[in-house]
Amino acid sequence: MQKDFFENLEKLQQKKMTLTLSDDKKVEKVATALNSSTRRKILAMLGKNSFTIMEIAEKLNMSVSNISFHVKLLQQAGFINLTHNASKRGNEKIVALEKHCLELFCTDEDAPDNNFFHSFNTELPIGSFSLFDIAAPCGIADAEGHLLGAEALPDIFYSYRRIKAEIVWFTSGYLEYHIPNTSIKNNILQSIVLSAEICSECANYNNSFKSDITFWLNDKEVCTYTSPGDFGGRRGIFTPANWPSSSTQFGMLVQIRIDENGILLNHQNVSGEYCIDDFAFLTREKCIRLKIGVKPNAKYPGGINLFGKNFGDYAQGIRFTANYTTP
Repeated sequence: MQKDFFENLEKLQQKKMTLTLSDDKKVEKVATALNSSTRRKILAMLGKNSFTIMEIAEKLNMSVSNISFHVKLLQQAGFINLTHNASKRGNEKIVALEKHCLELFCTDEDAPDNNFFHSFNTELPIGSFSLFDIAAPCGIADAEGHLLGAEALPDIFYSYRRIKAEIVWFTSGYLEYHIPNTSIKNNILQSIVLSAEICSECANYNNSFKSDITFWLNDKEVCTYTSPGDFGGRRGIFTPANWPSSSTQFGMLVQIRIDENGILLNHQNVSGEYCIDDFAFLTREKCIRLKIGVKPNAKYPGGINLFGKNFGDYAQGIRFTANYTTP
């Protein structure tokens, strides 16, 4: 705790964010903002001074686009504010801390009842796919950066060794993961959230190589994310030292949320046509089948790199959450 904490208590109270659990949407934005070591590092930096997005990127050795994504989530949660400052570099954005203290209360209105939300959470290793249909060139590497089998041949995707995968890449086709739905069986889905670190796939890397990457749940198309590139030029935070610096290094964290408002991709509504009710059938299925791939008729058929927790910029595999209530 800082030495001047009590001396500045009145100022801190003015900069305090107070929430109750009934503020569900706000609490969710705050939880999302804090659920990243990178975003927590940014908040810690801003506790001492304000910085431009470029300065934060340089201090954390990350790309400006990546930092801009994290800053946007912190701003949406109300932790920071942005001001524009004309400079020699152009119209820079100054990032400053807006809230210095967070209080979260549980009130009587938050007390659980029969309709209280329950959650099923799981994290899938990227090598735990059950089905695949891909085209070469493709490959799998482990946490040490070693290839599992011959590069450019899909044969290794049949091997039990695929469970060690920390990066998987292919140019077309899909991987399908099977998720048990025992917890949500015959219950009422309220929302589904999934996230993964991904990018495009090309020879070596190309930061401007687009790819349309599509997600399905039990063969029902959810949405398509257009990856801006196959990222390299710096090492990923968790990318192993043995991995060639000329190859793909990291991806972008992609989050998909399906709720009563529609389908949100990285917090932007991409479909008001479909909502969680259109996926209610999942509670009657034998399992949840998550498919990730590139369609043959994609506008940008640029392949896919999928990262595990020991590769790239984010320490996670494929995270899946289903929130539900009981009938």
